[in-house]
Amino acid sequence: MRNPDLTFWSLIGFILVLLPASWHLRARNVATLSLIFWLSLANAVMFVNTLIWSGNFRNTSPIWCDISSHVYTAVNYAIVACSLSQMRRLESVASTKRAVITARERTSRLWQEGLLCIVFPVVMLPVIYLVQGHRYNIVESLGPSPVPVFLSWPGILVFYVTPVVIGLAALVYAALAIRWFLIRRLQFRSILASADSNLTVARFFRLIALAITDITVITVEIALQLGLALSTPNSFRKYTSFRDVHTDFGLISQFPAETLTWKPHTGFVVAFYTCPIYSIIFFAFFGLGDEALNDYIRVTRKAIGFVLPSAWGSRPLPGKNHNVLPTLGSKVISVDLASIPTEHELARGPDTGEAIVELQTGRSRIPVQVERFVV
Repeated sequence: MRNPDLTFWSLIGFILVLLPASWHLRARNVATLSLIFWLSLANAVMFVNTLIWSGNFRNTSPIWCDISSHVYTAVNYAIVACSLSQMRRLESVASTKRAVITARERTSRLWQEGLLCIVFPVVMLPVIYLVQGHRYNIVESLGPSPVPVFLSWPGILVFYVTPVVIGLAALVYAALAIRWFLIRRLQFRSILASADSNLTVARFFRLIALAITDITVITVEIALQLGLALSTPNSFRKYTSFRDVHTDFGLISQFPAETLTWKPHTGFVVAFYTCPIYSIIFFAFFGLGDEALNDYIRVTRKAIGFVLPSAWGSRPLPGKNHNVLPTLGSKVISVDLASIPTEHELARGPDTGEAIVELQTGRSRIPVQVERFVV
């Protein structure tokens, strides 16, 4: 059994990517929330697949295999699309193209980000079908792989080149955002605040760093996969027609672990480990920030307070004002002193049960008579 640790890493990736989701949800950051959705979905699918196909490569669930392979494929487009959406927003905020953003413009921006981050990866799946060589692959202990592509010029353009082009566009916007920061760095904090973007300078640069890292990783991954595919003899073929490409579309390729040579095995490993790696990178940038740490502390305190109420002290009774001390009928007297009292002396009256309280200050003694003395 190869790569038994993938089950662990996919579960860790699923958990880590969801941890900082709450404050992104409060900030209504559509691009980042979409990235969280896609990464958590891919990690969940991978975790299930590594359990189902642990030690076997049987074709037990064809429909689930179709879903799994298309989820993996959509994530490749979703990561770069989310990065592009984030960088477009940062560049727009940093450039101060609009001094005031209306509610209509904000709604329009949210729709644009949703279309780019959610709809675009889904729309690319029918396009992938045009260059899909056969139905799916099943790798022992890993399960279904991403959609198998008919390696031709159209296949390379759709499957390999398109994500890289989107990533390069995101890098251009990132460079422009950094340029605007350098131009307006003295008033940049106030620019972010006035833009109503829920951004700070730290978040601004974390988003840029995350996008650059993601695009670098996905570019290396795509280049490695393409290089391994092209290095196989007779792998590149001519795209003659749709019918020719889909002649044997119902083929299901099954790969036992012992029959895999290092090239196809490396290609599968790179494809499967990409999502856990992305998830860990995402958590490193946003799961350890001040906002996320505050959320962890708040949730932990609530959980402990719910399970062990005495951990944070006794809870006040509802409807009671616990800031008011009982007076037992005594009068409340306001005394204006020249300074804070340092000590007091008590002298009880002989017959009345009243008390004479002498408040000693740095300057004088002030006698105050009260009706009842409460210990």
